Amino acid sequence: MPGARKSAQYIFLGNLFSKLITFIGSIVLARILFPEDYGYLLMAMIVTGFAQTLANMGFENYYLQEIIKDKEHEKNILNVTFKMRIALNTTMFFIQFFGSYFVADYYQQAVVGELLRLFSFNYLITGFSVINLFILRKKLNYKPETFANVSRDIVGTIVKIILAVMGFGVLSFAYGALVGNLVRSMIIFFSQRFPFELNIWDSNEFKKILYFGKHSLLGGVGNYFSTYIDKVLITKYFSASESGYYYFANTQSSTLYNYTVYPQSSLFLSYIAKYKTNPERLFNVLSKLSYMIGILSLPLMLFLLFYAEPIFQLVFGEKWNGSIVLFQIFLVYNYLKVLVFPLTGVLTGFGYPQIVSKLSIIRLVVLGLSLTMLLQITSNIYFYALMYVLIVLLFDWIKGALGLKIMHYTLLTYLYKMQFISIFLIALLQITILFILNSLMAHENIFFQMLFAVFILSVSTLFITYFFQKHQLLSGLELFVSSNHKIMRVLKKYE
Repeated sequence: MPGARKSAQYIFLGNLFSKLITFIGSIVLARILFPEDYGYLLMAMIVTGFAQTLANMGFENYYLQEIIKDKEHEKNILNVTFKMRIALNTTMFFIQFFGSYFVADYYQQAVVGELLRLFSFNYLITGFSVINLFILRKKLNYKPETFANVSRDIVGTIVKIILAVMGFGVLSFAYGALVGNLVRSMIIFFSQRFPFELNIWDSNEFKKILYFGKHSLLGGVGNYFSTYIDKVLITKYFSASESGYYYFANTQSSTLYNYTVYPQSSLFLSYIAKYKTNPERLFNVLSKLSYMIGILSLPLMLFLLFYAEPIFQLVFGEKWNGSIVLFQIFLVYNYLKVLVFPLTGVLTGFGYPQIVSKLSIIRLVVLGLSLTMLLQITSNIYFYALMYVLIVLLFDWIKGALGLKIMHYTLLTYLYKMQFISIFLIALLQITILFILNSLMAHENIFFQMLFAVFILSVSTLFITYFFQKHQLLSGLELFVSSNHKIMRVLKKYE
């Protein structure tokens, strides 16, 4: 538990800093580039996202969830996994590099092909460091990975901005990603070096890893299409600028989620694999994590939701006004998504990738049919976004419920344990406060309104959690700091 707690601290603080750097970079890039550039980037990401899904077959996840018998067993798994990874990444490099010409011809945009060719080199850059990364995760040592991620984001963001200023346009994203991933891979490699041996090849382990990878791939493909099917249809039925608005809104709304919550997924998976023999303990930890995520991110989500328009105009400029409503839709979606996030790795952690793959394929079919039918009725992009988020949320919660079932718990029990009703009531109270505040201060300066709203939201959240949910709050904090930590001693003193 101390190792997991220390890892959680590194991941949270490191990614919080990365989020700040990346957000500042996104502001600068949004002011330099145009919605059409983000539309071209989206076209490239649709293709490269699929190629990355094929490359991420989950070979290393087999090692992460496997119970290691002895050093010889571990050596065999690592050597087979490493060779499979290198072979797969090299293959994907050639497929994406040469396939980029066909994609550019399909979209009638040469810049999309250039982006894909540049992005393809990421497979060669990251291939050699992946196995070292998972060895560190198996040890619950996330400090090197966190430092590597922060370094990647800082260097990558700087390169993107410099090249955008120099006139590279949307290509600055690809060059920035290449340089950032190179820095990350070097740090991982020097932190943990796996001494692979060419003569070691265990056919039995190969079959097991391939089986695990096959089902992870099916789940990944289903998840890819579920994630990108809306974007595929967007680029087909809407203009490049509308596609850019959609992609920009989706990206900005998920910034907090991607840099504070999503990076914890590898830690959750490691923890699930380590403690899956004790479902009761695991259930308590996951429900506490959901409560902490929900209660801490609620005031920020509501603030961004209510003041999206002035924030967008102040930060990104008026040219991005077409993204505001879409941003609000995706913002609520990402908040509801994070409440169930700790459960999303349970099926994989317990060794059931085949369930994940089947669920992903079903979600893909439902999404594809629903969105296509909707486009025949209306071309309203806001209805389109709403349909997408509702279906994805439904399947995320179904996936969480199936994971709980394997742990012998129900979704209702989980919602009760993570204080979902309390979080919902707090949200209603704060929404009411914001509406009243906006009515009373309608003629006041908007920046004064926003500052006062931040104060009210922060104070009300702290007051409610401290005086009415203190035990739940303290239990959640103990996952990140020890019970003897100075902060915990001060809080418990007044309990």
